[in-house]
Amino acid sequence: MASTSSDIESKISLPEPKMKRGATHVLSVGRLEHEAILREAPGDLSQFTISHASDYRELWSLSKGSQYQAVVFHNSLCSFELEEAARLVRSRWPAAKIVIIRSGEISLDDPLYDYRLAPHTNPSTLISVLSELTRRSKGRTRQNAA
Repeated sequence: MASTSSDIESKISLPEPKMKRGATHVLSVGRLEHEAILREAPGDLSQFTISHASDYRELWSLSKGSQYQAVVFHNSLCSFELEEAARLVRSRWPAAKIVIIRSGEISLDDPLYDYRLAPHTNPSTLISVLSELTRRSKGRTRQNAA
């Protein structure tokens, strides 16, 4: 029987990157290929340390001992999983900025995310958004981008 990409993804165990002092710690949640796009974004990524969780279960495991300043939820999460994951992030890392990459309607309450991008957004745009959101130290502003 052939393996599906999700079977393969669930068997891949990536080592957690070393957290760089002074870097913004970003957690990418979704399919592995979405996380690779973030890592391959053009420009200087030295300001970021990027970790990955493929689903809610991995996010929950990482939430026990790590700290993140930003979390990116990719389009691969179903609506229920997205809501539960956003609630977990808000409870574990209240100051973390949440960026959602998703098309169509979402039913998340405003306090559960900070910025929304459409799928197929240029990776450099995502990096710019993460830089801007994490630079702000006060005042949460939810924004959307087309």
